[in-house]
Amino acid sequence: MIRFNLNDFSVSVDGKTITLLPKEFSLLQFLCENKKHSFPRAQLLDAVWGLENPGERTVDDHVYRIRRKLKEVSHIVQIDTVRGLGYKLTLQESRRESPFLQDRELNAKYSELFNKYWLYGHGAAMGLLAENRDVLGIRLDPQHALYLSFMAGDFHTVINTAEVSFFEKVFYLLHIYRIIQFDAAKTLQVVEKVMAQGYRLPQHHREELEFNLISINTEAGKIGEAEQKLRAAERAVALCKDDGYSLFLHIDKIMLSFVKGDMPSVERHLGDAEKLLATNPYLRESGMIKIAKGLWLIYLGRRTEGGLAVSEGLAVLKQSQFVPHYIFAVHIILLFLDRYVDDAAAQQKYTDLWVYLDRTYDFSQLTGEIYDALDGRF
Repeated sequence: MIRFNLNDFSVSVDGKTITLLPKEFSLLQFLCENKKHSFPRAQLLDAVWGLENPGERTVDDHVYRIRRKLKEVSHIVQIDTVRGLGYKLTLQESRRESPFLQDRELNAKYSELFNKYWLYGHGAAMGLLAENRDVLGIRLDPQHALYLSFMAGDFHTVINTAEVSFFEKVFYLLHIYRIIQFDAAKTLQVVEKVMAQGYRLPQHHREELEFNLISINTEAGKIGEAEQKLRAAERAVALCKDDGYSLFLHIDKIMLSFVKGDMPSVERHLGDAEKLLATNPYLRESGMIKIAKGLWLIYLGRRTEGGLAVSEGLAVLKQSQFVPHYIFAVHIILLFLDRYVDDAAAQQKYTDLWVYLDRTYDFSQLTGEIYDALDGRF
């Protein structure tokens, strides 16, 4: 219902674009990301203003200005005052029937366009399609709705939704678990339990889990298994000729080469990935490759240049609006710094970022919910 555009600090609601000031943007985004919760002013100050030291009145002033700017769309999004506590954001979905809803050709074209934006990693475009579906006269497929929740970091909805069957969403549960869990051996154990009953999963989810096992085995130090999975994935990608998957395999190859200590191969795979990106505008993959390049430069001792590349890659991932990939990138950065570089300042910087992500997305609670969801089924 609401899309955040970091480039110009604007939000899009029901087809309307509203420009905010940077702190107004950050405050509204924080409330939206945590829309089920109420927050006292002190907690909002800590989340949005950080080390700055404004008074609690600052929150009230910003809320007042945001409400004025959102007045035209207040039937959809509004900031409510919670007596004795603070503020909470409320979203109301607008329901309008359209004569186009019965047009199968139109909805087929919508699905095709949605999948194309997914391929290129443009989460904002996917969100805009879904956000304006009432105006456009299109139905949102339950799987698309599930993926949009996953992409936006609304992980609790992914875990608890009853709109799709358990086996249609278990891939997402495993992916969430994988990106927030630093014990790769534990992740591997959970994934392999599910894969043992892989026949119950949708085929494309089984295939993607096989691809994910490359990086999980690599992280767990199981080099032989990772190489075996990589060879099988290369054969599959060669048959489907999908450059998007090829780029992700390059990332897997870079990680595997690092763990093996094969540094010439790291440089070669980076070069191959950059060549492929030159002719393919894959936003997600571009961010990941920039981060990999930055980590490589840091490893070579070019820390300033490498740090800038890592920051640029994270900015690209944030622009793509694929939250899981952003979280996974920070996961990889922390692992790399811990294993290969002695840089206390960088370690602290990305540890602080991880703590912020943990607080924002409730990693410990998510882990428990995923265990409960899987319990008794595998």
